[in-house]
Amino acid sequence: CVIGYETLVALLRVKKGAPRAEGHSFKTFLQRPGPDLVICDEGHRLRNLNSQTTQALVDIRTRRRVVLSGTPLQNNLGEYFAMLSWVRPSTLGTKADFKRHFETPVIEGLTADAPEAKVRQMRERMAVLYDMMAPFVHRRGPQLLEAALPPKHETVICVKLQPQQAAMYQAFLGHREQAGARLLASYQALQQIANHPAAFFKSQRARQ
Repeated sequence: CVIGYETLVALLRVKKGAPRAEGHSFKTFLQRPGPDLVICDEGHRLRNLNSQTTQALVDIRTRRRVVLSGTPLQNNLGEYFAMLSWVRPSTLGTKADFKRHFETPVIEGLTADAPEAKVRQMRERMAVLYDMMAPFVHRRGPQLLEAALPPKHETVICVKLQPQQAAMYQAFLGHREQAGARLLASYQALQQIANHPAAFFKSQRARQ
């Protein structure tokens, strides 16, 4: 069964007035006991322990859990803890224990003016955390797929603006200098003109 996070939460949320058995049946199939194996893609979606998505996944009674994520979370150990706690509950202790033993020492040791003792403690705690996570955290780079994927070829094709596009482009630049339009908004408008004038007109109509 392939299901999105939003759909999972929506199915488990019993609407007012709906038969009680409706919500019970979804919980039976999706959570109690739920599937034998749960694989969560875009695992960084689980970075908030209190979110509805995380809570819905926590209630799934399965011991086989896999999280896939291409987004590094190491810069925020609190979010890292949330994701790993779903994969291996209790391995890292409670959130308070994790913050006391790992998150706070690491943050204090990474500050620019941290004393040598704090830096040494930070390195020690990071080494301990790395060893604790090694059995169930597997890092894989793009080299893993290089042998299985065809070679990548990039082709750059330069296309000149059509007369109408060039006239609109210059007219917009002149208007921007007079009106003092915002840089980002102007950049997006020029992109639309370069892609196709219809995209620019559609965007302008949507703003009116």
